[in-house]
Formats: sequence, structure tokens, C-alpha cells
Amino acid sequence: METKTASVLAAVLILGAPFARGEEPLPPVVVTAAREGSWEPDALQLGGGDPVLRVPASVTVFTRAALGAQGQRTLADLTRRDALAADAYAPVGYYQNVSLRGFPLDPGTGYKIDGLTVVGEQAVALENKSRLEVWNGAAGMEAGATSPGGAVNYAVARPAPVRSLTLGTDARGGSYAALDAGFVLSDGRTGLRVNAAHEDLRPPVRHAEGRRNFASLAADWGFARGATLRADAEYQRRVQDSVPGYQLLGGTALPPLPDPSRLLGWQPWTRPVAINSLNASLAVDAALTPSLSLRAAAGRSEARIDDNIAFPYGCGSLSTFCADGSYEIYDFRSSGERRRADDAVLSLTGKGRTRGVAQRWSAGVEYFARAVDMSSWIYDPAGSDNIFNPDPAVVPPSTAGAPVARRVLDHRQRSLFARDAATLGRWTLRAGARLTLARETVFDAGTGAETARRRATRVLPEAAVVYAWKASSAYASYAEGLELGGVAPAGSGNAQAVMPARVARQAEAGVKARVGRGLLLGAALFRAVKPYEFLDAANDWVQRGREVHDGLELSAAGRAARGVNLHASAAYLSAVQRGTGEPGYDGQAVPNVPRVQAAVFADADLPWWPGAGLFAGWRFSSSKAVLPSGGPRLPSWQVFDAGARWSRPVGRARLSLRLAVDNLFDARYWRDASQQYLFTGLPRDGRLTATLEF
Repeated sequence: METKTASVLAAVLILGAPFARGEEPLPPVVVTAAREGSWEPDALQLGGGDPVLRVPASVTVFTRAALGAQGQRTLADLTRRDALAADAYAPVGYYQNVSLRGFPLDPGTGYKIDGLTVVGEQAVALENKSRLEVWNGAAGMEAGATSPGGAVNYAVARPAPVRSLTLGTDARGGSYAALDAGFVLSDGRTGLRVNAAHEDLRPPVRHAEGRRNFASLAADWGFARGATLRADAEYQRRVQDSVPGYQLLGGTALPPLPDPSRLLGWQPWTRPVAINSLNASLAVDAALTPSLSLRAAAGRSEARIDDNIAFPYGCGSLSTFCADGSYEIYDFRSSGERRRADDAVLSLTGKGRTRGVAQRWSAGVEYFARAVDMSSWIYDPAGSDNIFNPDPAVVPPSTAGAPVARRVLDHRQRSLFARDAATLGRWTLRAGARLTLARETVFDAGTGAETARRRATRVLPEAAVVYAWKASSAYASYAEGLELGGVAPAGSGNAQAVMPARVARQAEAGVKARVGRGLLLGAALFRAVKPYEFLDAANDWVQRGREVHDGLELSAAGRAARGVNLHASAAYLSAVQRGTGEPGYDGQAVPNVPRVQAAVFADADLPWWPGAGLFAGWRFSSSKAVLPSGGPRLPSWQVFDAGARWSRPVGRARLSLRLAVDNLFDARYWRDASQQYLFTGLPRDGRLTATLEF
């Protein structure tokens, strides 16, 4: 297999070589950058590094300025500003997952830092990030075997001559401090940047306090002409009590909306969830010739988790709360969890011109490995309570000792990929493919014995045509993705049975345009189809039928007018189950997928007060199903946010103040229905920060 892999890679590189030589002089290279403070997205790391305007896909980009303007500190906070994304099991105090186009991202393969896959079971810090990229839709070329929803990429801020200190507090007396300091030598390519942060977490939920410490280092070394070595490392420890969700009453009815500041099932003996995460990488970028460049990058990502919670779940033999609101309380402890991801990529990129056709190609090889260690956790019944009880019951904890953690998953992917973009006049034809060989072995946490094995080999193609004119473009694309089949859950009639690998297919068409002072507009129509997995009427986990997701996405990002920045999006999504063989399922909406979402966030200078401004946000979600049978449904909701900012010089420094209020009118709503659990939206919350830039 290794010889075959090397031969295929060699063939890919040889086929691309003629484009690197070129037969005509290369055109001048024009380098552009987004204006300082702009929210307009520029080039992407994902998708080959092209400008967003020319990428034949729907993407969302939060620039450095947009990240700072919104004052958010987690991925879930940011994607709630984006109508193209939604929560997919994102409890407070735990790692948070999102869904794109109605498909939950795979935490093992859907998250990246500078293009390298990282462990998704962590709350990646934003203090040292220059932007956040969200690729909506099939991302087989970018991630191999992964969810058809897409991928999220964090771009690390490179060394720069910066020095800033931020201090903050919130409505409940929490505190926040962050440092950003760096320098660049006279060569302009060698430098260092350090970020550090400490946060006392005081969310607007009682008994969910915690703390977070973060530190990172980014180093660049221009060691030769046209060659740069980049090293990055970041460490974070986050300790916080997790907030569990509610369940349906009797399996059929929504509970009345509870007080969102209440932590259901809390006990005095509850321990917090502790997540220690480390992400490190090393990359070399080298220009071999004016038309040929090499990139070699490798990284390791690791998260160690002690998961503890007084867990409200079920009622007797039911896997939901009782009809009268009663529920069981379990002492859940899973110590020593470890998730590790290793990713290495070697690629060549070339460009040239042949008979009037401009070529830009890339080809390479990637190796990815993921390992998961977990214990056969403690999950002991401790007592019971009722959601309507005004004085929560106190029950005794389990006396069981912590079991030993063992390897439960070994996942490996080997990939070859090649992509070419040929441009003639206004037309660009893009084509590419990734050959992915995926292997996964599942082990029993208690005994270490192998329980399941999954393999898949697939060529994942992509093709697109782009027509560009002035500051606009239109595109049509087709892409395929690969997702390993699921393993039947415990409690099902065929527990541990392995489903076949699933191929998702997506067709998309869209337009993009840059208007005014730097506002990027986008619209996309798409259809994505993949095989459907679910628990059938016989209590067996099956792969039968398909999910069909049809959608329309609209977006606007950048400078809408002088002194006004805008981030707005809207999505219409019809996600339907078809061909399941279950009369109650066919034609019903896929659970936890709203048909309509919208989000607007705007920041405006005050012309009569230099250095001051106001910002405001609005979020809307239509109703969505809780069960595959279509009911019940979470009601629609909308939330308003607001804030003010002020900045002025102080000697040789600049002082900036920012006051932000989330959920201004303290709306009460159900925001998420993931994995049988219902999560409320957070109540009103406020934050005040002060930043001094030297």
C-alpha cells in the first residue's frame, strides 16, 4: 500500500509540473489586504488560499476586527451571530459543537487551526486568532472523511509589533485579563508573538462558575530567501461546572420554559468539568521558484478531560423525564479522557500560463491520526427530583472509585489530493480530487477488547465553474464527501453494530459581489443528500433512506457605509427524511434544524463624537422538530443585543472601552434540541472591557 501511495503521488506531481514551467511570462502579482478595522473577508486558508470573492463555495469569515467588535470568546458565541450555523449540543461549561447546513460537524475531523485538524472536544481560545473561517457544505477536499456540513478553521495571528492589555468584568462580578505582545525584526519575516489570558467565568447560570487560563506563542523565522519557518503552540485549562439539558415530558411534550439561570439537578458534591488542551504545529513555506512553492506542516492537538456532572436523565425505565416532570439524578464521572489528533501535510503549489490559459494547481499528501482514551465511566443512580420542585433535592453521591481509562478509538486517514484552476478570460474551471483511505477501530472501554472495525476508501471529487466580472462572480459546483458509518448505541437491539460508510453529494450555485466601500454580498442555492441513520421502531440502529437538505443562503459582510460595519446572514433550509421505511418519519423534518434563521450585527461610528460608536445585533430562529417523527417542536425565537464603544489617545497609547449586553430584553426560549436534550437560551448578560494599546 505504501508503494502504491507513493506512485500515485508521484504521478499527480508529474502531471502538474508542466503548469509550473509555463510558456509565457507570468503576469505581475498584485498583493492586496483588507483595510485595517474592516469586517470584509479576504483570502481563505481553506479551499486553496483564494480570495473569498473567487471561492466557489459559501463561506463565513470573522476577521480580526469583527472578532474584537463582537467581544465573544468561544466558537458557539460567534456562530450564534451567523444564520448559516446552529448549535449542535453546546451546553455551557462543556466543549461546544455546531452544525452547518443542518449537519452536525464531526468533532474528530471538522475543526482546524491553520489548516491542520485539531481535537474538536475543546473550547478553542480566540485571543491569538486573526480570523475564523467557516466553510459551509461538503469539505471532502479540505478534510477527507468528515461531516458533510463543512469545516471550521481558526487562523493564528502572526508576529507583529503589537502591545495591548485588556481588562474586563461582567454583570455577576467575573473578571477577565488578556495580554497581546509581539515584535518583528527588520527583515519583516522574523518575529515573535505572545498571548495570555485569565478569566473568572461567571455565566448567568447559578452554580456554573469556573475559570480559564490560556497562553500561546507564535514564532516566524525567515531562514532563507523565500522560506519561512512557523511555529505555534497554545495551551488552555478550562474548569467549569457544566449545565445539563432538559428532556421531553413522557417522551412527547415540551417542559414549560424554566428559569434559564437555574442549573437543573445541581448537587453540593458536583465537581466541575476540567479540560486541558494543547495545540502545537510546525510549518515551512518555501518558494522553490517564482512559480512553484512548497509547504510542509505538522501538528499535534490534544485534550485531556475530567467530565463530572450530577446528571438529570430519564425516569425509571423511560429514557425521558416523566410526564409529571420527575427525573432521575445520576452521579456521572469520567476521569482521564484523552483525545489526540496528529496531522501532517506535504504539498506543492504551482502557477503558470499556457496558450493564454492561466493555471494554478496544488497537489500533495496528508496523514491524519486520531486516538481516544476513555474509561467505563461511573454512572450511578443517586436519587430523583422534579423540575417543578422549588427546593431541589439533595441526594448522596456514588462511592465508586474511578475506573482506568483505556484506548476506545483508533482512527487513521491517508490521503492524496490534487486541485487545478484554469482561467481563460472571465472563466475559471476548477477541478480536484482527494483519494482518502480511512480506517477506524473501536474498543470496549471496560475490557480493551476490539468491538468494531470500519474501513472506507473513496475518491472524493470536486468541480466548479466560476464566471468573474469587475468585483463580482457567479459559480456552480459539485462536491462529494465521505463520512464513516455510525456504531449502534448502547441500549439498541443491535448495539455495537457498524454501519457502512456514507457518501454525501452536494450541488451548489451562487453569486458574490463587492459593493460600495467594501461590502461583500453573497447568495447560494444548494442541495445536499446523504444516507440517513436512526433508531427504528424495532429499536435497531439502521442506515436506511436519506437526508435531503435544500437551502438558500444570503450573506453580507464588510463596510456598509462610511463608519458602519455589518455582518448579516439569512438561511432557508428544508431538511427532510425520505425513504426511511418508517411511516411516521418519511417527509418529516430532520430534528433540530430550523427552516429559517437570520442574524444581523452592525457597528456604527457616532459622527458627532470622535472615537465613539454603537453596535447592535438581532438573531432569529424559526421552530424546529425535536423528534424524527416531527413533534413536538421548539417554538421560534428572537433575541436582541446592544452595546457601545469609546476610544481615545492617552499619551502614546490608546484606550478603548466597550460595553456589551447580550439578550437585551431577557427573552426566554429553547435554543437547542440535541441528542435527546433541550437547552434554554441564556438570560440577559453584560460585559465591560477596557483595552490599552501601547
